[in-house]
Amino acid sequence: MSNSSFQNTMDEKANSEELGDKVSKEELDQKSEEDKAYTDDKVDNIDFSPYATKSELIQSTDSFDFKISKSNGTNLINNSVGYSDLDFWYTGGGTPETIQNNELKKIGAGSGFHFTKSTDWVNLYQDIKVNAGQEYTMSWHVKATNSENRAYVVVYNGDMNDDRRAFSQYTDTGVDTEGYEYYSVTFIAQEDDITLRVGSNDADTIFTNLMLNEGDSPRQWSMAHGEIYNTNVKIDMNGIKVNSSNSKGYTSITPEEFAGYDEVADDDGDLQMEKVFTVNGSTTEVKALQAEKEINIKPVKMVVVDSPTIKGLAFIPSID
Repeated sequence: MSNSSFQNTMDEKANSEELGDKVSKEELDQKSEEDKAYTDDKVDNIDFSPYATKSELIQSTDSFDFKISKSNGTNLINNSVGYSDLDFWYTGGGTPETIQNNELKKIGAGSGFHFTKSTDWVNLYQDIKVNAGQEYTMSWHVKATNSENRAYVVVYNGDMNDDRRAFSQYTDTGVDTEGYEYYSVTFIAQEDDITLRVGSNDADTIFTNLMLNEGDSPRQWSMAHGEIYNTNVKIDMNGIKVNSSNSKGYTSITPEEFAGYDEVADDDGDLQMEKVFTVNGSTTEVKALQAEKEINIKPVKMVVVDSPTIKGLAFIPSID
């Protein structure tokens, strides 16, 4: 015990007084069991009722996806705001005009149908293909002023002559709208064909943003599938029409023709819209033709001659 190595080793050991305030292993095990029991009790008493379970979250997500898939955004109404005049529509009781202005641009489409106040029932009709049993939503903006009667939108199942209405929606009789008022109606198609009727009686009325989409939710106005309409270019299932920016003329490309139209004076000097050129098979037919320098028709070429002594055309060979 007097060995210096042993004494050095003993000096590094803790004595009993220093260990007096330390916990034992048994005390640690007991404390661990108490903490575990306390935590388990608190977890067991948590109220999870306000929170969604995993299965409920999955169901909610599926329902949300289904809701979006039901609300197809494609407009089923052709030429729904009149950019292509009254194409795809037929009229009854009178003929509305199509208008474009800044007020219409502010609420969406920029174009609409104007029904001038008339004591007659003035109507636009369009036949639309749908799926029987499918849910659809019709929406629109309408402004009625100087109202003695009302404006309306009606959808018929099948032939409108049978008067089987999917719905009828009217503005208040004899009451002007507060600017453009928005309407939407959801219905279930009973047949594969419906007839849309848009009209007015004894009220100055403008309809715009006419939209018919699948699903039970109204969608933002859009053009029908395949349509591109603006003030200068019109593209739809009938073809392409490009208006001239310098005149009332236009170029038409359809399955029936590739032609140009413009105002031409008749024998009395009155302007009439006429076909000024057309591609007829392999032949191009024109009302008038202007060439700056030459016309080459093999084997002859016509060249302009402009000299002090000769003015006219020179016919020369054009064979290579």
